[in-house]
Amino acid sequence: PMRQALLQQTGTIQGTDRRGVAFLAAYMPVKSLNMGLVAKIDLAEIRAPFIKAGAVNIAAVVIFVFVGWSLFGWIGLPLLNHFKMTARRLSEAQRVAHIGYWEVDLETDKLWGSEEIYRMRGVEFAPTPVALDFFRGIIHPDDRNRVNEAQRRATETGTPFHTDYRIIRPNGDERIVRTQGEVSRDKAGNPIRVSGTDQDVTERREAEQQSRESERRLRAIIDNAPAVIYLKDAEGRYILVNKHFDNL
Repeated sequence: PMRQALLQQTGTIQGTDRRGVAFLAAYMPVKSLNMGLVAKIDLAEIRAPFIKAGAVNIAAVVIFVFVGWSLFGWIGLPLLNHFKMTARRLSEAQRVAHIGYWEVDLETDKLWGSEEIYRMRGVEFAPTPVALDFFRGIIHPDDRNRVNEAQRRATETGTPFHTDYRIIRPNGDERIVRTQGEVSRDKAGNPIRVSGTDQDVTERREAEQQSRESERRLRAIIDNAPAVIYLKDAEGRYILVNKHFDNL
């Protein structure tokens, strides 16, 4: 039922759950939140009131539905609005920080990612899981093996992993992503899921490179200056000298 709801379908379905109990479920999509809503009840619970009490229980069901709808308007709607506002704030925080969350189902080899995961890659957001190969194809060819190896070691050893790699957007722009994640296992110890975060660190890496370049140029100026240059701290210890100082 949830799968149908996530596929934007509305309807009912009758089946048997893992207990072997027959049930009836109704499902519908909540499009504004990219979620599904499912209500489930055992068929025995539906039949019993009609068999035992007839019209009296029908009236009770009507009252129950009326009270439930009233309670939803009184309690459910404010909670739903609060959830929507929290989700919006979380999405905005991820956008500002350039950090996205992702999960990989190792059984289906599919990845679910937050909106920022798609935004930093320059592709359209998909609310449902997408084949992992789609995201692997965005990684720079020279970095794919290193990323795959890091995730493979994490899956085998159970230790968290982190690495930086390049991605290529559809428009040809190249970005640097810092990824970190960890493996979740079932009760038997088998790996079932890998989850983690990605952060776009392109500007940070460029700033670090510019800082190193500025430091290199400043050092060259100091070393080639026709004078003895040195710097001491408050305790008289030398913390910087140039080549002329060494020669002296």
